[in-house]
Amino acid sequence: MDVDAKDQEEILPPSKRYRRDDNVDPTNPDPSIVVHVRNLSPKATEADLLEALSHFGPISYATCMPGKRMALVEFEDVEGARSCVVYAQTNQIYVAGQAALFNYSTSKAIQRLGLESETPNHVLILTIYNAQYPVNVDVIHQICEPHGFVRRIAMIRRTMLQALVEFESVEVAKKAKHAMNGADIYSGCCTLKVEFAKVSQTDNLT
Repeated sequence: MDVDAKDQEEILPPSKRYRRDDNVDPTNPDPSIVVHVRNLSPKATEADLLEALSHFGPISYATCMPGKRMALVEFEDVEGARSCVVYAQTNQIYVAGQAALFNYSTSKAIQRLGLESETPNHVLILTIYNAQYPVNVDVIHQICEPHGFVRRIAMIRRTMLQALVEFESVEVAKKAKHAMNGADIYSGCCTLKVEFAKVSQTDNLT
């Protein structure tokens, strides 16, 4: 079912959407699970980052700052972040067709805004990028059901097409997140960004 999201208007991200340690030297930051990306294409999206970087390790979160041509990418562990940064020191990594620059961030984690949460939950929020074909409840159920029993789905129509998906447990939701994050529903389009939803959003699953 569709959700009226008037009271859930997207919060414009501030210039710093992360938790920073002011005691860290920004010119030589220690290894961190969060990677700072620079020289991004203005058209790059979170989905492009997932596509370009997921092979270095599981990614927990990504957020773009288009006006600054920068982004932050949070890996699940420091090994994924280290693999990315070390590789970028001697190789070019292309994001949305443009070579980007990578280094550790001085942040410890990226702050989640809007409907998203960093806390594992049995409800996922799916954001669909480049939706060239219709995506409805039936489509969402079809792509989620192979990963575990789906209890409820609610479509959210706002500036971005999103869906709330409730699984039977947190473990099943984790499995589904790992499997679907960065994947395309259809070849070359309808790319998924999958995050845990805020607990309060379960009220929208009726």
